[in-house]
Amino acid sequence: MRKDFVSTLNKGFQMTFSNGINISVQYGYGNYCENSSYMGNDWNYDKPQIFESNDAEIMIEVDSKPITAAFCDYNGIRNDGSVAGWLTTDEVATAIAWAQGLNEKRIEAAIKYCQREKAQW
Repeated sequence: MRKDFVSTLNKGFQMTFSNGINISVQYGYGNYCENSSYMGNDWNYDKPQIFESNDAEIMIEVDSKPITAAFCDYNGIRNDGSVAGWLTTDEVATAIAWAQGLNEKRIEAAIKYCQREKAQW
């Protein structure tokens, strides 16, 4: 069973809300943020790393279906359909509130919107 809070190598976190929506916030190497290419000279998976960033990448999904585009398109944020990068803290906070506030009807609408958008890509 998935837990409601998940840490990802000290470079981000995921939250799952009671409505089933999961949001991932990442700000380390390999993510769309200022640290995207950072690996450091002394990278060691056995040694905890701490990342800081002025921006972050998000992904919003439900039942493994990305709905990030629905949030981003509504808020005028660039995205590639499944993730959006280089977001400010205010944009991330807005995404978290949006994800947490979705009801069943809005979740279904977001899924349909994203399926339509993906078909057009």
